[in-house]
Amino acid sequence: YGSDNVFENGIVVRTTLDPKIQNIGIMAFEKGIEDYDKKHGYRGSLGQIDTNGKWQEELEKFDPKKLYKDTWLKAVVLSTSKDLASIGIENGELGSIEFSSIKWARRYKTTDSRGPAPKKIDDVLKIGDVILVEKTAKLSVYNLKQIPEVNGGFVALDPHTGRVIAMSGGYVDQPNQFNRSTQALRQPGSTMKTFGYIAALENGFTPASVVMDEEISLNQGVGLPPY
Repeated sequence: YGSDNVFENGIVVRTTLDPKIQNIGIMAFEKGIEDYDKKHGYRGSLGQIDTNGKWQEELEKFDPKKLYKDTWLKAVVLSTSKDLASIGIENGELGSIEFSSIKWARRYKTTDSRGPAPKKIDDVLKIGDVILVEKTAKLSVYNLKQIPEVNGGFVALDPHTGRVIAMSGGYVDQPNQFNRSTQALRQPGSTMKTFGYIAALENGFTPASVVMDEEISLNQGVGLPPY
């Protein structure tokens, strides 16, 4: 249609997206990605800065070089005790992280291996650590956050009409706006079983039919070895 038509000629655009389901879907998707990532352990701080001087200026200059959610804030660990870490937030405020909220933060070793469960705050956090945090319902109390290394996408659609009612193309918008739901190529996996079963049922098989799972030899034609 061209941008002039779309923006100047009063075209009405209707979408099948349902804002309520979209918002619920985004929340569930983000939580799922974050929970999955946390199960694999804590990969450590984003870096270290000097807390003896003007820590806020140092924190403002620190660039994580990764995208993260708008509700997350950069922070630096100022001091630790057994059950509490005092932190300075990028906006100049002070806060704390409770040990009970970071028991998940076992040290990441490999995809399938983590270190022992932390027993005190400084098993996880050290003075000068630059971290990401998110405010909780408690006054000046924050949760430790970690940028997930895993990503994904989701689509929810009406099975009767095929209308897309909710979609996410990835965890936190990427600069290239790559949509994992519509642009990513992936193995079809067990989706293919549906077509195999339907073809079988249409050709005389029943749900009680037995097919032996054993090696077979098929003739591929003249000059070709058997398959």
